[in-house]
Amino acid sequence: MLTGRRIAAAGVVLLLAALLYAVAAQARIGYDTAYQLVWGRELLHGELPGYEVRLAPTPHPLQVLAAVPLALLGQAADEAMRALSLVALAALGAALYRAGALLFSRPVGWLAAALVLTRPHLLELGHLADADIPAAAFAAWGAVAALRARPALALGLLALAGLLRPEAWLLSLAYLAWLWWRGTRSAPLVALAVAAPVLWALSDLAVSGDLLWSLHHTRTGTDLLDRDTGVGSAVTQLPRHLNFLLGAPVLVAALLGLVAGLLAARERMWGLVAVLVLLGGGFGVLAVAGLSLQPRYLAGLASAVVVCAAIGGLGWTAVTSRPWRLAGIGALLLLALGLVFDAAEFADVRSRLVDDGAGLETLARGDARGALRDCGPVAVPTIRPIPYLALWTDTDPAGYVEAPAPGRTLVTPTPASESWIGGGGEGQPPRVVVAVPPELAPVAADADWVVASAC
Repeated sequence: MLTGRRIAAAGVVLLLAALLYAVAAQARIGYDTAYQLVWGRELLHGELPGYEVRLAPTPHPLQVLAAVPLALLGQAADEAMRALSLVALAALGAALYRAGALLFSRPVGWLAAALVLTRPHLLELGHLADADIPAAAFAAWGAVAALRARPALALGLLALAGLLRPEAWLLSLAYLAWLWWRGTRSAPLVALAVAAPVLWALSDLAVSGDLLWSLHHTRTGTDLLDRDTGVGSAVTQLPRHLNFLLGAPVLVAALLGLVAGLLAARERMWGLVAVLVLLGGGFGVLAVAGLSLQPRYLAGLASAVVVCAAIGGLGWTAVTSRPWRLAGIGALLLLALGLVFDAAEFADVRSRLVDDGAGLETLARGDARGALRDCGPVAVPTIRPIPYLALWTDTDPAGYVEAPAPGRTLVTPTPASESWIGGGGEGQPPRVVVAVPPELAPVAADADWVVASAC
């Protein structure tokens, strides 16, 4: 039932999302998300999604399903997906507020929300609109439901998270085991706990004929891109990735919160500690499975760490402890100092989100659209532009080839381009500028991109 308080809370979430959108209003969705939208469009047209495209990302069933109605928006589908992702980021902040307030106090909740919404690289993930932020938001609200002793709702939300990120499967099963141990046993709860992996596998089977398509395809992509994996890499990369997502001041405050909470308020901390262990272990499971270990996979763990940091800074407002209060004030000062470095990170993030890739979108939706649609195959310098061009021109990603494979149309950045759509970056294909062969004539160009065609 909608109450005035819930309507007001929803309004705050939407307002926060609008502010987050304004930070980089001209940004574009990420590579993975562009493919999810293409697959959603294919489903809308009554076709099976083309998962088999070389180095396509892992399909996320709930995101693909969400892309189906968004495809009705045509050229606005990508902006709608980004808006939904930023609403999810704002909702994540609201969930961490509720979790912090339920565990300790409202000040802890407010600080947790403020921290998660001001992390530059979490905001970047929100604008890229990959599955990680919505998954973290569903999981966080699932935790809130669990804290309020609403197991069916908690498992339902975790099931939605599990259709976006597999780490949520561990949370569902662990929570089910805890409920079982406490004497809450029912078939519907078991069904909710196992729904996500079962539905994911069935969707893989329906589209590809392989129950474990996502696992096999992702492992192949990890090998082809020569990305780090394995337990050793997980051990070294987990703290590195958390530092990338959150920053050192937040990690220091989180360590204080974890230690102080366990010493002075142990009963309040066990659930949070379990989440930390399970999500950290989930990262290890990816490593054991031979899958890539990207920072964004830790968005859920980073959210739990943020709650620890808020406990470190303001947990003493709910637990009388003079040493904790003194240390917490120091943590708050450290977090405030970290805002100076966050500002520089925000500028760097915005420069990556808003770059000359917008020029390619203008060409693809405009003067180059005819050649890209009707004069294939289209050669591109790396795999990076393929889902964007397919999305912007309503074409099949299978109609694109990587240079030097010949194409009747060529898309290439110029040496002046700095867009990540053209390649480059850690764990990504290198930036490649392709010379336009004499048999192709430019049909559209700007300072950063050239589209040439034989048609």
